[in-house]
Amino acid sequence: MSGRDRIVRLCEAGGDARELRLRLLGELRATIGFDAYAFLLTDPETSVGCAPIADVPVLRELPRAIRLKY
Repeated sequence: MSGRDRIVRLCEAGGDARELRLRLLGELRATIGFDAYAFLLTDPETSVGCAPIADVPVLRELPRAIRLKY
């Protein structure tokens, strides 16, 4: 089964949004590898990010990294 197929199956399984994102991050890490992430949900009406989960080397730098992205 390809990485894409495994990700689709994880999404189809549904469940709690936080747990789903953690499972997706595990699959993505195994497929492409990375050492840091910030993963938040975005409200479709306001485009405001919410419910973030992150693993970054220097936590106090996370707000700055997010600002630089936008």
